[in-house]
Amino acid sequence: MPVSSHFSAHVLVVNGTVPKDRSTLVKVAGMITGDPFWTAQMEQIYIRRNNEYILVPRVGDHLILLGQPENVEKKLRNLKELYTSGLDPKEWNEYQVINLKYENQIICSRNRSL
Repeated sequence: MPVSSHFSAHVLVVNGTVPKDRSTLVKVAGMITGDPFWTAQMEQIYIRRNNEYILVPRVGDHLILLGQPENVEKKLRNLKELYTSGLDPKEWNEYQVINLKYENQIICSRNRSL
C-alpha cells in the first residue's frame, strides 16, 4: 500500500520487553483496538521487563500503569469512568501517572514515579 501524504494511520504501537508468547498481548491489544473509545485514546503499549503494561494515550501528558495484564476489562472500564465522569479533559495534564494496577483503586500521581 503506498504511503499517503494526506492521511496517517493510527495504529497501536507495542514495544518494550515483548514476550515470546504473545497471546495475552494480542488479547489486550484487541480490547483496545476493538473499542472505538480506546482506539481514539491509546497509541502505545509498553511492556516492562516484569511484564507490567504501561499505556500511552494520545491525549494528555500522562502514562497509564495497567500493571500485570489481569482483569484488563475491569481496569479499562474503571479508567473509562474516570475519563468520562471523574476528570475534566482540562485536568488530564495535571497528572503524570494514572495507576490501575491495584484492584478497585485508581491512583493519580503528579510525578512520574513508576
